[in-house]
Amino acid sequence: SDKSTRPQKRSSSLQNDTEPHKQNQITSANDNKTDSSRCESQQQPTSNSPSALIKARVKRATASSLKDLEDVQQMLKDILSSAEEGSEEWTDAGNFLATLLLQIKVDSSSSCDESGTKTNNRHTVSQLLDERGFSYHLSRKALTHSHDTVRNPPHIYANAWDNALPSDLLQKLGEAFGPNSSFWTSHNYSDGSSGKPPSPYFSYVVPLQNEHENDDTAKANQSVLMQIIRKIQQQISINFPDVLNCTAAEWWSHCRPHCSGHQLHFDSDDEGRGGVRNPVASTVTYLSCDDTSVGGETLV
Repeated sequence: SDKSTRPQKRSSSLQNDTEPHKQNQITSANDNKTDSSRCESQQQPTSNSPSALIKARVKRATASSLKDLEDVQQMLKDILSSAEEGSEEWTDAGNFLATLLLQIKVDSSSSCDESGTKTNNRHTVSQLLDERGFSYHLSRKALTHSHDTVRNPPHIYANAWDNALPSDLLQKLGEAFGPNSSFWTSHNYSDGSSGKPPSPYFSYVVPLQNEHENDDTAKANQSVLMQIIRKIQQQISINFPDVLNCTAAEWWSHCRPHCSGHQLHFDSDDEGRGGVRNPVASTVTYLSCDDTSVGGETLV
């Protein structure tokens, strides 16, 4: 990064895994500027976590079949059968198992309750969540919804664009943030799924100099990063014109297995420290299209 960037620490998080994104797609959402920001850390294994729980997480991260997921469920049930109630192991394994059971897709012939949860899992999930102090969970439609029906929210709130970046910039992004890139080792990056403790989130803030917007020489000398930011800024201005007046862009990236994700949250400058300052718009740019390497879409 250049001298115009500053690192920011971000919280650990969780989301559902559903269907892969298209390559080179941007999803953008307009943030509600009156909402406050509050994030809770994802239950992730620490360096002191039992090896059995770490093995279950690794098995989940590398799962390639329903049988693998059933094995993970059994591993978690075995942990819970011997864990002391109220312990970190008991809490983590229970949260993990409840999330896994909620994400199971239900076929039309299965017996389900009114929320769409398989009847034989209903008691287990409810008990796991109740015992750990949860009152609500995401709608099953958000966790296992059908992708056969296209949903088009009002464009004032969210939109998506395919082929958002030219191929040369997309290639450079792929090189910079590919799984084997030195970016991840340089930042000691970990999402926690392999058993290594998750790294703190970090991001960079890049000032935007609008006074040179029409200067062809300045455009030619822009860094690759700034070219990408400007491309995204111009693209999403179709629906969110206020982004053309933005003075800074914050960016970060992730490289995770298919089962890893991000919890629901409101974006805010510096995690809301010193007061909530929501961005004009939040965007997600997807670089991969391989079904085996991409997890769920962004839930807005």
